[in-house]
Parts: sequence; C-alpha cells; structure tokens
Amino acid sequence: MKKNLIYLFILLSLTACAKENKDKPNTKDTKLATITLEGNETTGYTWNCTEDNGYLKIKSTYHEEDKKDENMTGVGGKYTITLTGLKEGTTSLICNYKRKWEENALETRTYSIEIDKNLKVKVGDFTTTKTNATTENSQKENTTTNKKLKTFTFDNAYGTETIEAEEALTATGAAGASNIIFYLKENKLYLYGHGEEDELLADDVDKIYYKTTHAEQITVVLNKNSTISKENSYLEYERK
Repeated sequence: MKKNLIYLFILLSLTACAKENKDKPNTKDTKLATITLEGNETTGYTWNCTEDNGYLKIKSTYHEEDKKDENMTGVGGKYTITLTGLKEGTTSLICNYKRKWEENALETRTYSIEIDKNLKVKVGDFTTTKTNATTENSQKENTTTNKKLKTFTFDNAYGTETIEAEEALTATGAAGASNIIFYLKENKLYLYGHGEEDELLADDVDKIYYKTTHAEQITVVLNKNSTISKENSYLEYERK
C-alpha cells in the first residue's frame, strides 16, 4: 500500500511538470537569422541589403563603437542585418556598401539564403565584389598633384608665418580671429596649427573664398563627393 502511494505521487508530479512545460510559451524564435557587417557611417558609406523575390523581411540596425578618445572622429561600428523568412524556397541577399549619392558600391556581398517549410532561415556562403579607386578619383588625384602652390605670408600674434598652399585665408570677424588660418592643399581644407599639427577639416574641396567684403566668415565650396571631418564656427559650407 505504501509503495502504491509513492508511485501515485511520482505519476502526479510528472503529469504536473508535463502540463507546466506544455503551457509555457517558447520565447526563443529560431526562425530568425542575423548577419553582422562592419562599417563607418561617418564616411557617408552605409550597408543596404535587399532581396527581390519576396522571401525575406529585412531589418537593419547600426551600433557605433564607443570612442576611446573624446577627440576621435570617424568612429566605425557594426550593422546587424536580421532576416525573417516569409515563404519556403531559396533566394539571394545582396548587400551593398555605398554612399547614397554615388552610383557604384565600394563593396557588394551576395549571400545564398535557404528557407525551409517552417520558415527557418539559413544563411549560406557569400561572394564579395570590391571596386578599386574610381576613374573619377584617379583623375582628381592627377589634377590636384599638378596644381601649383602659392606662397602666403601672414603677420599675426604668432609673428610672421609663411604657408605654401593653393589658397589660404584668415577670418577677421572677432578679436583674435585673424590668428586663425585656413588653407587649401590638394583639395583638402586644413586649419593651420601654428607649429602644432595641422587639422584636416574637409576633403575634396573645390575652393574657399570670402563671401562678404568684411571677411567675417570663409565660404567653403564642396564638390559632390566631399566629406566634412570637423565643423568650425568661422566656416560656412555650400555644395556645387
């Protein structure tokens, strides 16, 4: 009799556990698949993934890496591409790393994707295509190399300073501003460091000039593919 009661107790316990496991929802979604891609949005380049046959729902998130130094610019990050299956079959996922205003991608990755009858997504191998420096950039580099540099002399609180550049200007809007020198060299805009390291402000710059006769502010004319590394209160930017 005592032994039967023990068996009965064990049976009831197992039944309760089975019911509890059956009622407990499965919160882990095994149908999703993710792809991680490294990028840097501060350069203007972003990853954009597409699939043209209606097999996938695609979600992209970007997480920037923590800056190790407050003075750092251009910190990169990672893209997480989440894929959800919509129907069974095989397809291709195409991811382009490019700037919105440029026609050609810097890098293209093509992934093979398989989705089973339970809509579970499996990411297979991928192929990579990378572009070399474009013809436009090559021509631009040759052009800037052949540009003649002029000599500019400035008298300020630091003494007499001489700079070789394509163009060099100072802002004179506020007290002490005339000590700040901006110059253009090889289509790059720099802030002169007065003996310290010069600071790059923008790349692929067309020209710099005074918009007003008072020279309170310098206007920087940017080309289509120009990038700004750092803002400055004495500069205003305009694109061609």
